[in-house]
Amino acid sequence: MKKTVVFTATAMCIAGLGLAMAASRYPGIRGHHGILTPASDKADPANGAGTWIPDEEVPLSPGPGGMAAQPGIVAEAGMPVIQESPYIRQVVSLVNEERTKAGLAALEKSDGITLAAAVRAEELTFSFSHTRPDGSAYRTVLEQNGVSYRSCGENVAFGYRTPEAVMSAWMTSEGHKENILNEKYTDIGVGYFKDSSGQGYWAQIFTVGK
Repeated sequence: MKKTVVFTATAMCIAGLGLAMAASRYPGIRGHHGILTPASDKADPANGAGTWIPDEEVPLSPGPGGMAAQPGIVAEAGMPVIQESPYIRQVVSLVNEERTKAGLAALEKSDGITLAAAVRAEELTFSFSHTRPDGSAYRTVLEQNGVSYRSCGENVAFGYRTPEAVMSAWMTSEGHKENILNEKYTDIGVGYFKDSSGQGYWAQIFTVGK
């Protein structure tokens, strides 16, 4: 009897430790949602390209509901399905509402950036990071979709069920808010992807157009 009690207690401790480690890796996992430190590229006046600023707080890691992807491994190529297009329109609208309140110009919704953001939203299920599953910077998705830009930024999140909820999370985070209210940005694309378990992943990409 004592052995059974000891074994059960040990198993519970191990399980608790596993949950604590998961919670520390993914902020907000207790509520099945979270946001990631925002990323941005600063313009390089020498060549007009962006200078990649890596997200050093979050290394290449598995998504909250996915498998870790090794550098060099890319998810199957193909055009992503842009899911929940009303959600995308609503996020863009909410972004521009916040910019209007701050006295800033509205961002133009770009089809090319929206396709790039759709790719990123799906990639977050493999690697919840600003580093893509193949180990490259998030901005490479813009180049792959033929988007020209001088500088760019990205906000990502998972688990929030509505545009209002994810925007509230971003706007209460200083870094994400700075991306949304960056006066230099001119264009935006939003991606939303729901995995097989029903978990939603969100991506915003902002650019300064050429």
